[in-house]
Amino acid sequence: NIHTLPQQTPIVFFLMIRRPPRSTLFPYTTLFRSYAFENYSPRKEEIDQTEIDQLLAYLRHSHSYYLDDRIQRIQDQLKIMSANSDLAHQKILNRFFEEYKNEVINHFEYEEKTVFPYIQSIGVGKKATGYEIEIFEQNHSNIDDKLSDLKNIFIKYWPADSSQKERTAILFNIFSLEEDLRKHTFIEDKVLIPLVQKLEQNYRSEERRVGKECRSRWS
Repeated sequence: NIHTLPQQTPIVFFLMIRRPPRSTLFPYTTLFRSYAFENYSPRKEEIDQTEIDQLLAYLRHSHSYYLDDRIQRIQDQLKIMSANSDLAHQKILNRFFEEYKNEVINHFEYEEKTVFPYIQSIGVGKKATGYEIEIFEQNHSNIDDKLSDLKNIFIKYWPADSSQKERTAILFNIFSLEEDLRKHTFIEDKVLIPLVQKLEQNYRSEERRVGKECRSRWS
């Protein structure tokens, strides 16, 4: 069952990432299937062939895209639509949206300042002590969940004189963002985390091998 992709899905970042060798088709095939097929789940072979730098480049680009384009567009629409509503409702709408936006910013900053540097280090055979991808997995929140609350708040506090076109436009953008963020979380959970777990396993195996060699030399 193939679904129509949102008009401005992060799949556009295929064009912004250096094309990988033929033997490594991520992110082109895996990302496309993730967005196009509802029940798609990447196979182990696809995960194993993933280039970690390509995946991180996609995730970083998508963070900027969500914050600077998609979320900003909704916020601009909200300001225009709520301008004529009473002050109390206007404050509720804007406060709730700001809280959500700050939650997304904190989520992305944690990934870019803590998780991604750790992944890059272990990708080149270095491992920071005191951190593993399991910490990220256990605390990984779905940033699309709160959008359901946001939709309900919007519907409850619609300005009475707002047009049907304005309501439809802002709801469409929220639904579209919600779906894209759900796919974003899916890619991190089903591709990024298993890939890093494999890197960690390889790192531990290499540590044991080197340790065994050192002990045999000194025995």
